[in-house]
Amino acid sequence: MIRLTLLLCSTALILAACETHSGGLANGTTTALQAAACGPNTDTLAVIDVGSSGQTMQIACVATNTAGNSKLQNFTWLTEQTAGGSFEKVEVESDIDFGAAVLDPGDIFTPAFIQGHKAEFADLCTEAKKYSAEKLRAVATAAFRRAGNGRQTFNEFADACRAELDPGIQQFDAMVVSQRGEGILEYIGVSSEQGLPIAGNQIVWGIGSNSMQITVFDRNSANGGAYEVVESQFGADSFSHYVIDNIKGDDHPYDNTPNPMSLIEYKNSRDHAAARALQELDAKSAVKNAGLNDAYAIYGVGGTLKYLIDRGVRFVNLQNIGDTAIDRYDLEDGDLPGGPFAYQSVTNLALVYGYLSKLAPGKSVTKAPDAGVIDGLAAAADWNDIDPY
Repeated sequence: MIRLTLLLCSTALILAACETHSGGLANGTTTALQAAACGPNTDTLAVIDVGSSGQTMQIACVATNTAGNSKLQNFTWLTEQTAGGSFEKVEVESDIDFGAAVLDPGDIFTPAFIQGHKAEFADLCTEAKKYSAEKLRAVATAAFRRAGNGRQTFNEFADACRAELDPGIQQFDAMVVSQRGEGILEYIGVSSEQGLPIAGNQIVWGIGSNSMQITVFDRNSANGGAYEVVESQFGADSFSHYVIDNIKGDDHPYDNTPNPMSLIEYKNSRDHAAARALQELDAKSAVKNAGLNDAYAIYGVGGTLKYLIDRGVRFVNLQNIGDTAIDRYDLEDGDLPGGPFAYQSVTNLALVYGYLSKLAPGKSVTKAPDAGVIDGLAAAADWNDIDPY
């Protein structure tokens, strides 16, 4: 089911505005455009992010005068005026549990699943066409990497999308992105949203349902610098099930929740996460050194870090995570925050605590509220930086 987050009326009656994102510069203010369309000297770029739990399309107005040597391109998010008078970002979403369809590596999307959801993906492109999209970038992430037929499935989705946009589309890029590429997109998105240069002192930490990326730009690497990405298979859902399988034991009565936990089980979960973090960071010296460098700040993206903050952990540091875990570890799902994701509440605390204890034990994580893969799709000046899977 497609969900629009704004009221779509006749474009002749709607004014549009844009939130400005500048490559390495501070964000600008909203300015009026006409008739829900990008202004002069801009390209209209539709960007689509297909994650484990759904898909999102937004429209970016990309400045055509972005410096050729910059890794960030200036863009504005197209917004429309709602019936209430406020301006809302043009954003079309649909909730599809791609992750649940391919629970284990090598599982495949069934023909019925593909046929049932291909049209929903094409609907995003139909919406993009309403805004005269000239270019499109679309990526699929962890669930499609895990599926045995993930690339084939996304190619079918992309073909259906292209059919909706032809002949007006000038540039069409759609791929299952590698985990490294996903980390780079998160890094670019945060850098743009926060007004930071690519070669700045930022660490971008993204935790999704089934993967985790920690990314820096290594200024000391060859050829003028390069991205370095820690790629972990621990995400909110995958770590929760890891705890069920490896820590709770065979006598645990539940298949889909680790709760309630004993204090020993929580600490063991935390220690397992820390051991994995140490192993992964030892293989990525630029990320490891940045975490221990006081000049670097950590920005968190993805649902896991967002929910920790929204659900009572105001500052994501070891003290607050540890205190919250002590209050929650022995609770049932019904007594934990998170609604349908309550089963992840305690294991998320263990996961973040374990990794933060090895990455940057004295630091807090700053929430980057509006940044992520989709922002990176709009802000990336060089598409060749993004690796396909």
